[in-house]
Amino acid sequence: MYTEYLPKILHHSFLIAGSIGATSLHFNEKTKMFYITKKSRKMSKFTLIFLMGSTLFAILRTLEILFCKGGFSNEDFDICYAISFAMVLVNSVALVDHWKQDDLCHMFNQLLAYGLKFRRKWMTKSYNPNTMNCLQGKMLDTWILVFWIMSAFPLFLGVPFYFANTNLPIFPPSMLPSANVVSVVSLIKFEFQVPSGNQGKKSNTYNLLRTVKYLPHEYACVQLLHQRVNDSFGNLMGILHGEFLNFIISCYVILALNWNLMDIYAKMQLLVPSITSQLCWSIGLKIAGSFYKSLNAMLKSWRNLHHKSPEEMKYFKKYAKTCQPLTFGAPGVFTIKRLTVLTFSMNVFKGTFKAVLALRRAK
Repeated sequence: MYTEYLPKILHHSFLIAGSIGATSLHFNEKTKMFYITKKSRKMSKFTLIFLMGSTLFAILRTLEILFCKGGFSNEDFDICYAISFAMVLVNSVALVDHWKQDDLCHMFNQLLAYGLKFRRKWMTKSYNPNTMNCLQGKMLDTWILVFWIMSAFPLFLGVPFYFANTNLPIFPPSMLPSANVVSVVSLIKFEFQVPSGNQGKKSNTYNLLRTVKYLPHEYACVQLLHQRVNDSFGNLMGILHGEFLNFIISCYVILALNWNLMDIYAKMQLLVPSITSQLCWSIGLKIAGSFYKSLNAMLKSWRNLHHKSPEEMKYFKKYAKTCQPLTFGAPGVFTIKRLTVLTFSMNVFKGTFKAVLALRRAK
């Protein structure tokens, strides 16, 4: 179960993201309902078009540096490559959010409605979610808040980053004559002073829930909700996992190969997004992996389920054999399990080490 702080966190998180068009979804803290307005839908579409146009321009300019302007020896290539990769990652989430915005809104409302219904029906009166010892619930609150605040980073950090790096080829004004760029940028940068920008515990539910009569129905509801979540995010999780992995490795490799050639500001431009991305994605993998572990333990615990007769338990065991642990991701392609977060961290280390060795040998 989630904590009582979740509705307030959702309200403020979606308020920040929705105000800049990062998502069309809004959340009403009083009614505990997600909704979409005409204004937010249009703003989200405009933001997506702008992001896709900017990403395409950045990719083309990076390829131009690679094939026509010195390639790896060009001092702008490393930072342009890292930014282009980050923009592709952001576009992956934005595309899914816009493409399935109505389904996402409906799915989120179903998840919250079922959680509230389950709490009213099965949670004991002594249950207090704010003092619970459920680490997953607290981590879920933190991860949602961090994830949606990060969705506003491209706007708030992108502006000062642009004014500090106006000469980078991935920015459209770099196509203008240098004299015009200097005159316009210096006016904005200096006159307007734009600054350069982080199970031995007592159960909380009634014992009646853990009976053959009620448990299959509640678990079927959870399965249906899980299927809706996986239909919306399953393939995206695999794509994001690969993009996060390659983006983080790229940043670390660039830093390792050019550490002595870069100033402190250039190092921070690569260190901050890479470490933040790794931390945020690792927390998400940890939460999903913890749920997978809990679900495995839950299925094994059904052997102790309360039953009225041996025949009733016999039929329930046949039903239990058909129930598989619920996993997040695309089945057969990429699923998040208990050790996925450890594998991710090891792949970052091994990928960085191998890439650095290969590139140094090539030199």
